[in-house]
Amino acid sequence: MDRILKNQVIDLPADIENASQRKLVSTISNLRILFFKKSFM
Repeated sequence: MDRILKNQVIDLPADIENASQRKLVSTISNLRILFFKKSFM
């Protein structure tokens, strides 16, 4: 998944800021999902 994001950043240098923000949001949501799963394990 990181490779896809990096390729998008390389292909669209004007959207580096947007891509990094999307990556941050997806990372936070993934952490929330992991925490949610752990709390129910």
